[in-house]
Amino acid sequence: MTKTKTKKESFLAGVNKEIKKVKWPTGKEMFRQTTTVVGFVLFLMVFFLVVDSLISMGMNLFIN
Repeated sequence: MTKTKTKKESFLAGVNKEIKKVKWPTGKEMFRQTTTVVGFVLFLMVFFLVVDSLISMGMNLFIN
């Protein structure tokens, strides 16, 4: 059981070491990236709403 504990400790020490190497974004960078993602999602939402509406109108022309 000591060997398993040593493996776990070794793994967690390695994880801790790697996390310290990560360059975490600043608050300003995080805000900019978040607004970019939200803006892009809103753009896609409107785009697909328009495409879906056009397809629906086209289908209604053929049905009626």
